[in-house]
Amino acid sequence: MQVNFFESGVEDAPDLNLHMCFCGNSGTGKTEVVRILSRILYETGVLPETKLTETDSQGLISKYVGDTASKTLAKTHILSKKSRNLH
Repeated sequence: MQVNFFESGVEDAPDLNLHMCFCGNSGTGKTEVVRILSRILYETGVLPETKLTETDSQGLISKYVGDTASKTLAKTHILSKKSRNLH
């Protein structure tokens, strides 16, 4: 598992990709699971902070054909910029 590379402090460890999608009906505990997971990843040193960014389909999908990609890229660019500022 790639996390083992991160924990061992290996300088040339492969990039860690933790993209995740939690799907399910309302009220099934998705957000709570993500909050717990973020605390675990923070406490093990994988994440620099426990901050989460939540969005829904309205935050990613446009109402106009062909505009969804730009809206999604804008959201991920904001997250990427925040991530770079942490280092």
